[in-house]
Amino acid sequence: MELHFGNYQAAEKYLLQNEKLCYEIENEQALQTNCLDLGNLYEKLKKYNLAEKYFLKAKSLFKANTDPKIDQIIATNLSEFYEITNDTYKAFKYLKEANVARDSAFKIESQKLTQDLLAKYETEKKETQIKLLNEEAKTANWQRNALLGGSILAILLAIILVAFLNNRNKLKRLEENQKLRNRISADLHDEIGSTLSSISILSEIVAFQQKKGEFKPEIMQQVSNDAREVIEKMDDIIWTINPENDAFNNLETRLKSFAIPLFESKDIDFKFDFSPELENLKIDMSKRRDIYLILKEAINNLIKYSQCQKAELKAHLNDNKLTMSVLDDGIGFDIEEQSLRNGQKNMKRRAEKIGANLEIKSNIGKGTELRLSIEA
Repeated sequence: MELHFGNYQAAEKYLLQNEKLCYEIENEQALQTNCLDLGNLYEKLKKYNLAEKYFLKAKSLFKANTDPKIDQIIATNLSEFYEITNDTYKAFKYLKEANVARDSAFKIESQKLTQDLLAKYETEKKETQIKLLNEEAKTANWQRNALLGGSILAILLAIILVAFLNNRNKLKRLEENQKLRNRISADLHDEIGSTLSSISILSEIVAFQQKKGEFKPEIMQQVSNDAREVIEKMDDIIWTINPENDAFNNLETRLKSFAIPLFESKDIDFKFDFSPELENLKIDMSKRRDIYLILKEAINNLIKYSQCQKAELKAHLNDNKLTMSVLDDGIGFDIEEQSLRNGQKNMKRRAEKIGANLEIKSNIGKGTELRLSIEA
């Protein structure tokens, strides 16, 4: 309250006392709020070293399972602080974090709304089924009491049955279409949203720099890179949802189109070994996307880190199980040390989602092999 009324000296006194109390009772949430208040106080007093200290302390207390809205508030405070202190790079960094946190909060709210809508839909579906059962019970009773109307009842029952089957098929198609829409929506939000936010932020920074006469061309290069990334991700999504690409040979063609230019740019000796029996294999859309993205990530990692001379992509079908591998003869890495990388986490998460088995084998100086197996 003292802070709001401009009594900064009293505010500092009470906030420092409260900080000590938070440490004594070990209340991290209260300590986090107190650190934000101290950061804002010292920012107003232009004690920027202390302001930065308390803002960063509040950031360090943020937990991964905490409400992303809190992370958004902290990142916004840091972004505004670094903007005041003319540290453009850090201001942009935390502004981007604030936007990502805001998108995460929006995604959580969207998921809750979707679950509520699905629950409402299931309730209405059950009520419809109960009504149909009641109508069938009335019809059966009428049959027992009026033998002369048996033929008419038979016709009515046939009509009801046909209508029920038609409605059930329509509902099934609607459910499938809704799932496809939800998936496309999620893909656009997850894959495209954050990159578009980055482009928007960078564009604002360019406009701000032009006003100050401090234009930096490397920011426009980042905008160009982000735009190219959006186009590539959109192309992946469109390719995924096209049912004409369900045949394995379309997946093979796309992998080759992606990998060959990368291998040639690094002067890597490469080869592809795909079994002929895979030519007629069909891969469901829900699996095909994750298979492609796992192998794409593996090829990217090979190009970036392996320093290899030779690389190979293999795919075989044995006992109705599809096995695909990416191999290199590069420098290898320690599996345990690399286990925290986001790339590996994403690949494992995608493999689990489609019920696939993912194995990564690597030895220092002896190369790396990634093997993905899934029921065909």
